Amino acid sequence: MKKIIRLLMIVVFSLPFVSCGPSKKVIDYEISFDEINESLRINYDKMKSYSATGSAELNLNKINMTVQFELQVLKPSSATIDLFGPFGFEIASAYLKDDSINIYNAIDNQLIKTSLSSERINASEFGEVFKRIIYPLFFGYFNVDVIEADSTEYISTEDKFGVIKFLKNSVVEIYYDRSKYFLSEIAFRKNFSTRKVLISFQELKQFDGIKFPVKIEINNEDTQESISITFKKIEFNKINEELQFSVPDNVKVKEW
Repeated sequence: MKKIIRLLMIVVFSLPFVSCGPSKKVIDYEISFDEINESLRINYDKMKSYSATGSAELNLNKINMTVQFELQVLKPSSATIDLFGPFGFEIASAYLKDDSINIYNAIDNQLIKTSLSSERINASEFGEVFKRIIYPLFFGYFNVDVIEADSTEYISTEDKFGVIKFLKNSVVEIYYDRSKYFLSEIAFRKNFSTRKVLISFQELKQFDGIKFPVKIEINNEDTQESISITFKKIEFNKINEELQFSVPDNVKVKEW
């Protein structure tokens, strides 16, 4: 049961601080970084919704398997995720709408209800960041300015640009591929130590003028756990009504 909840939460915050008066330190910052941001914003504006299918390879503590998924995302803030095991066996599903999160554990016929503002999520190390970026991140984009920080560093190398946000007890790093004009990595550090979680966006493809990463890798470098997400089919801007989510009448409900 706990594994199913954990699995859905990890996928939801993959397929994702209080300011003390911001200051900015710039290292080799070039104006073309603004061009990358503008390119990403334009790409993001082209996407109103999308439907996708694919697979996720899970290398987690006591969970090593490949699952199939179906994903629907609709701006500004709703998404559904369905997970299937071998032979199309339903494992779990999730529905996100604004602040609320509903997770259905099909194996135990249980509905877990929570929210982005729940105490559990707020108490997590990067809960506040996920709340701010989760929906735009489904589209491979978010405005770095929504992450309030004590200070911010901008860096530039031959192949990438980076924005490093220094928070109270942690660091968030966002990197962009210079040649592809797209988001390449997001890294989270706790207490300014080595990377804790790394999300990398790979195999960027074009779909009728829309850029989208068809492979996403999520690695927890503390625990050596990982998830590899591969999109097999994607359709953009075909959803014309609110997303639907239903569970059996006799489902057991748990507040989380």
